[in-house]
Amino acid sequence: MENHNYKFQEEKDKGFKKLLDNQVQTFCKRISIFKHFNNISTEDKRVINVFVYENTMNIIWYKKHIWKEQFWRRLYFSISLVLLLSIPILIWHTTFEYAPGKDLDTGETIVGIVTIIMTSILAIHRFVTSWLEKRKFLSQFYLAFTELKNILFRLENNWVNAKAFDTSTNKLVKDFKTALNQAITESRNIVTEETKQYFETLSYPNIDIPNLLGDSSKSAVALISSFKSKKWNLEKIKKEAAISQAEIEKKKKEIIKLKTEIDIKKEKVTALQAKFDKKSKILSEKSKVKKKTEIQKLEIKQIETDLDSLRSKISILEIQITESEPELNVKMKNYE
Repeated sequence: MENHNYKFQEEKDKGFKKLLDNQVQTFCKRISIFKHFNNISTEDKRVINVFVYENTMNIIWYKKHIWKEQFWRRLYFSISLVLLLSIPILIWHTTFEYAPGKDLDTGETIVGIVTIIMTSILAIHRFVTSWLEKRKFLSQFYLAFTELKNILFRLENNWVNAKAFDTSTNKLVKDFKTALNQAITESRNIVTEETKQYFETLSYPNIDIPNLLGDSSKSAVALISSFKSKKWNLEKIKKEAAISQAEIEKKKKEIIKLKTEIDIKKEKVTALQAKFDKKSKILSEKSKVKKKTEIQKLEIKQIETDLDSLRSKISILEIQITESEPELNVKMKNYE
């Protein structure tokens, strides 16, 4: 079959043509002219076809698209209701089941994951909400759908019991044909006005990803804070961690102080040992003198006393060092 459509025209499929023929027959039956259908002239059939095309087929189109819009809105409403009920429960369950105990890193990781998931869900929901708000077609479709049906049923009511077909001429009655043409004009005007409003309304939401994710992230943090389990207490863990860190710092300072004290004592031992060695050398030299004067004897006696004192001091310091070093080693092992 030769195609007479332009390139920009959509070719109607066989299903559409079959449905159109079916609706033409239904219309003819409802106004009681179907029995004369085969006798109706080509011109009159064309008028009936045009009316059904402009009126009834558009009613079917609107009914289909009204159902689609209602489906998407019902689906959106159902998902929103599920999210409304499930988000608090999921947050509570997650924060209860995976409460971090005393592991701050694990707790912060889980918070980050939950926040990302919640942010994604809320961002998608915000985008869909914005998209549906832009799709304000449902009321326009309903209005056009209702007005087209009014035209159809008015025409049927006016001619259901009247003689729309003149058997003597095998033509549609002039008044009926006039009513059909008027109905065609009215139907076209309704569809044209609705189409105009449709394209004026048609727009897609702007996807401002930074603001969309930013707002959703804030909402996610607020929701987690509101509905988290009481077992989930990162603030307490942070506080305990801060206290523990303060104790560690305190112990480290004690270690440094103890190590410094030990080093000072070791330096004192070294200094006292040097002094002890020096006095021992002097004592050794004085002891070699065979005839000692009283003064020399007193000096020797004083040196021996000094040596005993130095020996005692060195011994005390060495004991203190010996006792302090194991404590230092234990603290260094625990806190460094």
